[in-house]
Amino acid sequence: MLKRGTPFFRFTYVVTFLVLFGGISLPLYADGLPGEYYVTQRWRDLLAGHSPTTNPAFMTEENYIAVRAALCPTLQNSFFLHEFGAIVPLGLYQSVGVTWMGLYPNGDLQETYWNDSTSTIEVRGTTSDNQSLYMVSYAINPFNRFSVGANVNVYHQTNFNNPVYGISVDVAASYRFMRHAILGDHIVGISAQNVVSPDLDFDKFQNYSVNLKASWLAKFWEKRIDAGIDIDLKDFMSKAEDFATTAASGDVPKEIEFDFNFRLGVWVLNMINAYFQVGSDYIGISGGMNVPTINKGRDFQIAYQYMNITDREDITSSHTAYFRGDFGKHREEVYARRMARLASIGPGNLYNKAMTLYTQGNYYDAFFIYGKILVEYPDFFKNDWVQLYLSSCQEELDMREFSFENYEKAKRNYPRSVIMPYADLGLMRLHYRNGNSAGVANQFAKLNAPSVPDSLKFHAYYYQGQMNIKDGEYDKAIQLFKLIPESHGEYIFAQHSLAVAYALSDNLSLAISALDNVIQMTPKTKAQQETVNRSFIFLGYIFYEGLGGQKRALSKAVSALRKVSATSYYYEDALLGLAWCGLTASQWSDCLNACTTLKTTSKKPIIQLEAMLLEAYVNLVNKKNVEAVTILRKAESQINALTAPSDNEQSAATLEYDNNRSIYYEIASEANGLALTSQSSFVLAQIDSLRAPQTEYQKKLTDYYIFNDEFARRSFFSRNIDKVREDVIYALAKAEKLAGQKAIDRTLEKAAKQTEQIDDEMQRLEQELKELEKQQTEEPAKEEDEAPKEEETPEEQ
Repeated sequence: MLKRGTPFFRFTYVVTFLVLFGGISLPLYADGLPGEYYVTQRWRDLLAGHSPTTNPAFMTEENYIAVRAALCPTLQNSFFLHEFGAIVPLGLYQSVGVTWMGLYPNGDLQETYWNDSTSTIEVRGTTSDNQSLYMVSYAINPFNRFSVGANVNVYHQTNFNNPVYGISVDVAASYRFMRHAILGDHIVGISAQNVVSPDLDFDKFQNYSVNLKASWLAKFWEKRIDAGIDIDLKDFMSKAEDFATTAASGDVPKEIEFDFNFRLGVWVLNMINAYFQVGSDYIGISGGMNVPTINKGRDFQIAYQYMNITDREDITSSHTAYFRGDFGKHREEVYARRMARLASIGPGNLYNKAMTLYTQGNYYDAFFIYGKILVEYPDFFKNDWVQLYLSSCQEELDMREFSFENYEKAKRNYPRSVIMPYADLGLMRLHYRNGNSAGVANQFAKLNAPSVPDSLKFHAYYYQGQMNIKDGEYDKAIQLFKLIPESHGEYIFAQHSLAVAYALSDNLSLAISALDNVIQMTPKTKAQQETVNRSFIFLGYIFYEGLGGQKRALSKAVSALRKVSATSYYYEDALLGLAWCGLTASQWSDCLNACTTLKTTSKKPIIQLEAMLLEAYVNLVNKKNVEAVTILRKAESQINALTAPSDNEQSAATLEYDNNRSIYYEIASEANGLALTSQSSFVLAQIDSLRAPQTEYQKKLTDYYIFNDEFARRSFFSRNIDKVREDVIYALAKAEKLAGQKAIDRTLEKAAKQTEQIDDEMQRLEQELKELEKQQTEEPAKEEDEAPKEEETPEEQ
């Protein structure tokens, strides 16, 4: 019979035995079943209270995401064991975990067989017996201090090149019976490992070893002392026939194996851990560092364990390296945050969310949240404000009819609420946008009541003043705008409108004063910034034209125009003004630079054409007539293809607007109904599907407003298309004439130069002829003087 020893010895012994006698037909097994490395705890003893392999119910004690590892080379480095795992808390009472454990020989094993012919053991190759176990764990604390848990294990063994797969199930329970400041925390637990372990290949292998484990975990003195006891009863449910036989004798009787593990640790200097360990067949020590101070108060431990096996002299030690760390947020913090998110369905949180969306300009989403509050929380104490903001969202979304209806509803439902004047102001804005002078005046009278806050009164002054300008009542508008104080939000707009009213009343000096008030302000919103830019344009035009009986001041005009931001809607107006100023002041480069920028900046053909006209003027002044002709011919071609906006075009645009407004009314009606309906999943789907057409048609309405404003807009420096066309045609004719006259002058000059050259040549030839005649009269006399005398002999000649 095989002698019982430690699990490590038994495993080594059986592996060696099987390797040496693998060819013997008689089956040979160890007395312990497979998986002893799983049910044996001593090689991973420091993880006992933190691993579901010991007791899955203990996972409910983990409050953070816990990661762990144990690495153990053992039996003189003949085998290597490991455990890797993680535990994740779920809410306050549940946890899940995953684990991977393994046992591997270091290197391949020799496969041998018994040669009957030679009666010897011979080697015929290599083999392996690697074992891996994969575990999924779950634990829950169903009530009070009691927790239960379970593991589902899947194992795989190479089994000497004959793989085996299997599954097993562990069940466990734990109970915290004490939590005391002085006496410490105490938990007891019991687990049944491999309590269900069906064999998937009965001819190849036996079931995993069944183990019953009882555990006690304790921490004393503010967790500075850590203690634990584990008692194991192995193979207590196995049948006698599951155990092996030897080759020499008969059956080996079944015996229940008993293991005992005890550890006692102390935390030294808030960072060093030291443990003493003792068991039924071992004694050991462990030490390491746990430094929660670098991990935001969470465990972060690295440790080393050395054990001496006491029941065998030839197998004496094992070593284990540990890592364990906690990460993430405490489970109670995670739960509190989740509950806070879930609590957002309450009216208070819904209201705060809607207000955030409203201030961000997301009126569509805010609108439906306000509606949800009114429907599902009719007793919410802020429902008067909810009703008001719902109406305001509709106003911002240009759902005018339903905004008007809900403002009136707010006044009816909350007649004593402080929202009353705010609702009246909303109604006043709607009347103003609809051009309803009587409605504006009616709301203005209500907002002038003594009980209305001054701030709202000043808003009312502004809208009434704007309505007065539309109606041509400039003096009334001036009186109202002057009442709005500098500290009020409407002041900057009121001062600009005051300048307009003064200008329309032919009082340019006061208009300049009001514009100075505007440009001295520090804008806080985009609308205020655009008002400042518009005021700079207004001032630039006044200085350029020398209006109001004052002299033209080009330097002041340029200074004002250059302060208009390049991102402003009025930037092209500023560029055009700068171009005119440059031309008037004979600053040709400034004019050309402004024109070049304007042509690439403006999207309006008439503005681009006026820039081309100014460029041509500069070239004409600088006698670059041909270049001017080129620019003006291109401008003429483009402007002839343009037609001025006609009344018919505006009528067609208005007709299309009316049609889009009718469609948008239906969209607004549907949105209003959905907002005031309990928001089921079906309603939410309808709300989502409505968003695209709402956005599309609101944009169409906005595009019409822009077109209408541009149609009626009077830019300070630009002219209408007919005036620009007239100037282009005139300038082109003049440029072509100048360019033609210059060509004639050049021809005459060239001809004069050619005549002069011919005269010079004639004079040269005449002089040469005279010299030739003189030479011919002198040569005969010279020949007579040089004739030979008669008495001279030929030799003398």
